Amino acid sequence: MYSVMIIDDDAKIRSRLKTMIDWDSLPIEFACEAADSDTARDLYLLYRPKIIITDIFIPIITGLELAEELAKIDPEIRFIIITGYDDFEHAKRAVKLGAVDLLSKPLFPEAINESLRKAVGYFETLQKEKASIESLQELLKNNLHDIQASYVGSLLHNRPKQPELIRSKLRSLHLPINGPRYAAVLAAADSDREQEDFEAISVLLKDTVSSVLNRQGYEAFSYLDSQFRVSCVVNISESAMEDDLEAALNLVCDEMKLTAGCGIRAGIGRIVAGMEELYVSYNEALLALNYCSTAPGESVILYKNINLLMNQFPSRGEILEYIQQKIHDENSETLGDSVEKVIHAFVQSLYYENQDPESATAQTRSFLLEILLTVSAEAYRLGYELENIVPYDTVRSRLFLSSSQGEQIEFISEMVRKLLELREHKTAENTNYLIGMAKNYIAEELGNDRLDLEMVSDHVGLSKIYFCKLFHKEEGVSFTNYLKQERIRKAKELLLHTNKKVYEISLEVGFSNAKYFGYVFKQETGLTPGDFQRKQL
Repeated sequence: MYSVMIIDDDAKIRSRLKTMIDWDSLPIEFACEAADSDTARDLYLLYRPKIIITDIFIPIITGLELAEELAKIDPEIRFIIITGYDDFEHAKRAVKLGAVDLLSKPLFPEAINESLRKAVGYFETLQKEKASIESLQELLKNNLHDIQASYVGSLLHNRPKQPELIRSKLRSLHLPINGPRYAAVLAAADSDREQEDFEAISVLLKDTVSSVLNRQGYEAFSYLDSQFRVSCVVNISESAMEDDLEAALNLVCDEMKLTAGCGIRAGIGRIVAGMEELYVSYNEALLALNYCSTAPGESVILYKNINLLMNQFPSRGEILEYIQQKIHDENSETLGDSVEKVIHAFVQSLYYENQDPESATAQTRSFLLEILLTVSAEAYRLGYELENIVPYDTVRSRLFLSSSQGEQIEFISEMVRKLLELREHKTAENTNYLIGMAKNYIAEELGNDRLDLEMVSDHVGLSKIYFCKLFHKEEGVSFTNYLKQERIRKAKELLLHTNKKVYEISLEVGFSNAKYFGYVFKQETGLTPGDFQRKQL
């Protein structure tokens, strides 16, 4: 029910108005009446009527002035203005105040009730609009995370068309990703459990990523994509480094092993300065994640690390990209089967979409030739000719002359498998080169007492964590022990073949404190530097 107040300095007119109004048919009720503006103001504050019927000329201030004052308190009040004569200026002013009607005296029941119906109609429309807005807001609240994930996903997968709107969109969706720099992270659980258990583990991984990053001082937003991988955008401060984020993801790996008994794979893209470049970091995180699948023992990979060790396959359309992704997603033992299934599925779709078998056959052969060209280009990039993978006569007989699609697909799968073997061989060569470069640098800087893991990893362009693991894997000894052994080895040479004093040798091999040098030397050889020299002589 909507309450009504009547304002007129004539009591008879107020009484007549009350008898004219159809109180039974309209959803309205009488609230109060007043003879002047002061009384009306007090009664309004007491009853808060939504519809006010007022004469223009009432004592103290006019009905229009009172309407202006009350409209500032409640802009939704509807006014029905009464005047003793037609006045265009009064009519314009009344309309601006939100008046439903400007009625001239004498009043008639039909006119006043029609004006009241307009006022009621206004409130009913307003109520529907509010209900709609409230329902939308409730819907937004209930689905906020999905909407947030959808928007963040759009930033991760594509360059935004209107980057200037990103900030306002992030604020409206209450997303805690405000920079000043950003990095994308992609993580997946390694589990062979049933699908239902795997989904639960993926949810646990998402929560673990969020909680660990939060404990490490990062603001981030994470969600599960359609493949139950955790996609994450992380705020990066000006002082933070990629290595710090790598260390945080290694903590996630440790927690998942402890709580769920499974490992994870995680890829980290480069740090970018603006949200409009976030898709670049995401693509790199995806490549790093895929690389984890083909790198035994690796759980967390920075893109900058694999960028030095290998180059990814070139892109040749959506299907080729999908096949290439499958190559990185699967273990090498099942690679051939995986690629074969993907090609079979695509060929089946060609025959499903084409009623003409000859057209489907032609498209299939064209598709297989595309893969052949991709394999050939990748082999050339690695420094191999196509003949290194398969002789040309075999290509001609099994792809161009064979009428068996199964044989053609099997042949292509075999070529991709051989290409992967070549690529792994190339990666091993690159790894040996990087470790060799590190060892040469250590030899050159051996006398630098500040030489440490960070200096060497920076020199070769890898993160500390990744370089430390790679060095230990290739050399069979930790970086710290290797550096200590090299310093002691060099010290032995100097003790035996020069006349330098012990403190001079300690400085030359990177020990700023001669006593500490003597301690380390004895720990490694069982003798003091002097005893070692005398014993050898």
